[in-house]
Amino acid sequence: MGIEVEKYFGNPQDIEFAFDDKGDIYIVQSRDITTLFPIDALVQDDKLRPYLGAGTVMLGMKEPFTPLGGFDIMSHMFPTIINVMTARKKKLLTNNFVKHAGYRMYVDMSYLMASKFVAKQFANAFSGNDLPLKGVMYNVIDTYGKRFRRQGIRFRMPLGFFKYGIRMAGKVGKINKIPVEGRYEAMRNVGDELFDLQKKGYENLSTDEDRIAFAGDVLVEAFKLSQTQSMYCLELNNLPKIEKALKKYFGETYRPEVLIQSLDGCVTQSMMLDLNNYAKYLDENNLEVDPKDEAFSKILRTYGHRGSTELDMGTNRWNEDPSYLLGLATSYRIDKMYNRNLQDHEEKRVEAEAMIEEVYDELKAIKGEKTAKKLKKLMVNYRHSAAMREYPKSDIVRFMELGRKALKQVATRLVDEGKLEEVDDIFFLYKSEILSEGDLKALVSSHKEFYQKEMTRTSIPRMILNNGATYYSSTAIDKNSKTLQGLPLSPGSYEGVIRVVFNPNDTELQEGEIMVTESTNPAWTPLFATAGALIMEYGGPMSHGGIVAREYGIPAVVGIPSATDVLRDGQRVRIDGESGVIELID
Repeated sequence: MGIEVEKYFGNPQDIEFAFDDKGDIYIVQSRDITTLFPIDALVQDDKLRPYLGAGTVMLGMKEPFTPLGGFDIMSHMFPTIINVMTARKKKLLTNNFVKHAGYRMYVDMSYLMASKFVAKQFANAFSGNDLPLKGVMYNVIDTYGKRFRRQGIRFRMPLGFFKYGIRMAGKVGKINKIPVEGRYEAMRNVGDELFDLQKKGYENLSTDEDRIAFAGDVLVEAFKLSQTQSMYCLELNNLPKIEKALKKYFGETYRPEVLIQSLDGCVTQSMMLDLNNYAKYLDENNLEVDPKDEAFSKILRTYGHRGSTELDMGTNRWNEDPSYLLGLATSYRIDKMYNRNLQDHEEKRVEAEAMIEEVYDELKAIKGEKTAKKLKKLMVNYRHSAAMREYPKSDIVRFMELGRKALKQVATRLVDEGKLEEVDDIFFLYKSEILSEGDLKALVSSHKEFYQKEMTRTSIPRMILNNGATYYSSTAIDKNSKTLQGLPLSPGSYEGVIRVVFNPNDTELQEGEIMVTESTNPAWTPLFATAGALIMEYGGPMSHGGIVAREYGIPAVVGIPSATDVLRDGQRVRIDGESGVIELID
């Protein structure tokens, strides 16, 4: 009976029923179950298939992806990376193993999970992006591992992976010939050359089919570029050596995280500095924020290709809607916060550079000049590489803006023909629907309705199975406890009041408040200058939130399930970034 009701309504149903005195059953009421995470997009065959939430775990994006700009375009990133890293020349992978479930991006992990060893190595590797992922994947492996390994799927290491490694080693050899202090400029030049080439291609597009294809192709080229650009930043891998040396020679005297603070040229830190300097300029000249102001126009020329949910080509860039940046500049003017932010950045730069010199002098005295020079070089080069780390992402988004413009040209024609209401409606169509003869307005309306519904979802499973099982976290929270145990992300302790933030565009975060959110991306970076500490549901040491918290020197804890529900605005807590403990004071 239940199955028949579900088939009739087309969705899982919450059913109320009753029996009469003759024993006949009557359906009294039936309504959609809205709390279940939708799995209709997942493959249903004779295999149990695990899917990884790539948007949240890998990309740090909790929001749903628009059908075209988010899913159809962005999903090609995953087969592209695999094709490149396995040196595939024939039978290239497509995006058919990436699914748009709940309008989020989920990747079929059946192949990797067929090997217990490979699955655990993957969990260990990507816990840098999301610390709780390791516990989640281990739980799934413990529960279903035998079944994954016994359903006819066999994992084999692609030989092309070794070819890729050899090719990249050659590139690294060439890059290593460039002095470390000159690599940032060299990396930018590589990006600029390819961007100019893609821009010419964009300007020569003549048909809608070409424009649609270009939007996907330009993203593929951007991700290939990012693989090369990442080779310029390999000194980031020296941090464990630096940590080991500092502890060996000086115990707990020097904190390695100081080295990542106030990095020269770091694109996300530079944006914060430019906005604070703009706020200062407005105050000094008794002006109000103005998007047409030349000082602000300069900021847009530098960062306008970015956006709050920038990895979805279907969302606005700051060039189109600069209200977020204008709002930040306004917030920095409150009690002249810009002075404190600029001073703090300068003090941390001085602290980092002074620490390097102090370590050199002390180590020289106890171990000699050779050892001291070696460690100093590691630390200096680490800061150079850390400053470059975010730039490849900025280039990816810059390329994506070209793709977005190409798709909007297609949309303009469809609007003129009366097939769409607005230009941005094109992003609420799948690629296969755009040039079809269907009712595009009706399709847009349906997709928008589901998208808006998914925008209200606050808990996103890290993993889902095609049998409906969902895995959100590896730990449970006792809402009656006075302490919450998370995972340490950035050291330090801090006591303050909570501010839950779902969207950086409309937050009321005040200076010194503890920012609680699901995850962050580069658009959130300026808020770190305001926050006193950070609590996240998703993230790891190499995620945006973890890295930027350490750059700004604020404590951070991750892995608190449903933190945005458990914690409330105005609540006072004490956060310990060393142990991951959050103490609820009131």
